[in-house]
Formats: sequence, structure tokens, C-alpha cells
Amino acid sequence: MVSKPAVSVVIPCYNAEDTIDDCITSLLNLEYPKEKSEFIFVDDGSTDSTREKIRGYETVNLVEQQHKGPAAARNRGVKNSKGEVIVFTDADCEVPADWLDKIVRALEESNAVGGSLRPASSGTYAERFEQHRRDRLYGMERKHVDALPSCNLAFKKNLLDEARGFDEDFKKASAEDYDLCRRITEKGHDILFEPDIYVVHHHSQTLKGILKRAYTHGMEMTKYRRKMGKGPLNELVRAFAKLAVTPVLVLKRYPPDLMPLGLAYELVSFAGNLNGALKHRA
Repeated sequence: MVSKPAVSVVIPCYNAEDTIDDCITSLLNLEYPKEKSEFIFVDDGSTDSTREKIRGYETVNLVEQQHKGPAAARNRGVKNSKGEVIVFTDADCEVPADWLDKIVRALEESNAVGGSLRPASSGTYAERFEQHRRDRLYGMERKHVDALPSCNLAFKKNLLDEARGFDEDFKKASAEDYDLCRRITEKGHDILFEPDIYVVHHHSQTLKGILKRAYTHGMEMTKYRRKMGKGPLNELVRAFAKLAVTPVLVLKRYPPDLMPLGLAYELVSFAGNLNGALKHRA
């Protein structure tokens, strides 16, 4: 792309009153040309003051829907977009001023680009654990990958249209981005991971929040594998096989000081896998 393309940033929101102002402020401070960018916030049936806060900013767009989950919210935002590039982030993220410029440059090499996540702080035990887990998953090397989280992910619009967007059967924030990315890579497209493209993620970094996400991820990934044709028996065998090697996984994946939480994380993820195998059985 020689000239700067029109970019639409889509942000799903649900009960985000604590973080939405910082998210919007960071987007409005972007260096990318204002006439080439739009910000579409899709409120997913919030019960707090999220919608009212968004309405206080005249230069952003608000779309409202009943509570259907982030996948449906992102698709709704795309339908209301005008850009030739679609960028996703979340309502609990802040972006640096050069975020869109870096994304657009990276899209000259690939039709899909994602970046890294940085914690708002990294002082607590839970925060250090979450950062270690993210670094282990994605690393800090520029490379092509199978999937990336949707809180820092961009596509050329025609590619997103070809993939038909997010699968709205995924109601929770977990496997819906993995599913979309895998459908894109299976069509022969690359997804470029560029660690210099980052967002600051104000995710819940409490022990309870981390373990809750582990459980949800376990359930939703089982749902994804069922979508790929894996039967309930296959999923049960897979879950218990993973449980059997959990001690080895913990030793391999976590440094000594993070092993206690690492063990809890893997066991809770197993519980999510197990429940998902039973819940999503045919």
C-alpha cells in the first residue's frame, strides 16, 4: 500500500466503565491521520455506564447490541465499518501513538498482522505469571504464526470478508480469535507477529481472574475442536492424557517461583477441557 489506507478500529465493549476512558483517550491520541481513521465501539449489552461514557466522545462511533458475546460484537463493528483495513483491540487496552502506523507498514508484507501484549504493571505474582505465559506463547521474535489474540490484530478488509468474520457460536472471549486465524491460515494466508506492535492490556491480573480465564479457555478450545470434527470420546481421552503429563508440562513451562500457579492453571484448564467435552457433546 503506497498511500495510507482508511482504517477502521473495532472495539467490543461489555461492562468496561473502569477502562473505557483510557482506551478512547489513547485512540484519539494516535498519530495516524484523523481523516483516514474511525473508531467503532460496539456495546455488547453493558449494564454499567459504558455506553454513556462512549457517548461523551463526539469523534467515536457507538453501535449497540444485545449481549451476544465479543465475536458477534466484532462482526457488527465490521459491518458498520468503512475502512479497507480492519483493526481490533479491546476496551481494556491502551495503544501507543504510533500503533496504527506500525500496523499499516506491517500490512505491506502480510494480509494479517498482530502484535504483543504488555501488562499495565508487572509487580505482583499474578502479573508476573501472566506476562511469562504470554511471552512463552508468542515470544518476542518477528515471525509468522497460526493465531494471535484479537485485542491486537489487524486484517485487510477483503481477507476478513473472505473468512466471513468471527464465528458467533463462540460466546465468550477465548477461542473465537483462534478459530478465525486458523481459518485464514488454512486458506494459505500468513499472519505476521510483529512484537513492536503492542498494546497495554489492563486484563484482570488477580489469581481468580487468571484461573477463570484458564477454565474458560479450556472449555472454548474443546468447543473449537468439536467444530473441527473431534468427538466427545476423543476430547475426553485428550483431556485425561493432558492431565497425565501435567507435572511435566509445569516443569517445562514455568520457572520454579511460578510453578505453583502454573500447576493450578493447568489443572483448571483441564477442568474446563473436561466440562467442555461433556457440555458440547453431540
